[in-house]
Amino acid sequence: MSGETWQSEISNLAGGLGREGAISPEQAEMLQRLAEEIGGLTRSRTSRDDAIVRTAVPLTPEERAELERLVAARFGRGRRIVFQVDPELLGGVWLRVGGRIVDGSLRGRLEALRRQMGAT
Repeated sequence: MSGETWQSEISNLAGGLGREGAISPEQAEMLQRLAEEIGGLTRSRTSRDDAIVRTAVPLTPEERAELERLVAARFGRGRRIVFQVDPELLGGVWLRVGGRIVDGSLRGRLEALRRQMGAT
């Protein structure tokens, strides 16, 4: 199981147990924070040559396959592609390949707009 899947499963489990009253709200929150921390540690184990794809929600297998095809066509085959979920992106896709970052996320676009508005 990938770190992303593990984090999502534990977070969903904690939320469900908390809603059902099987564990206290404090315990559910602690379990969700633990899942986030472990997910962060898993994400940090990527190499500089990996392609990192971040999205706000998990991608379907078809979406993953299409992104793998696009990354291979643009940056070359043979790279490991690491998919990560980052709800703070709000939408869109953030991609890092080597030292190059392509930020097509909604959060990135909003930050760029904020900077533009502040510069005028």
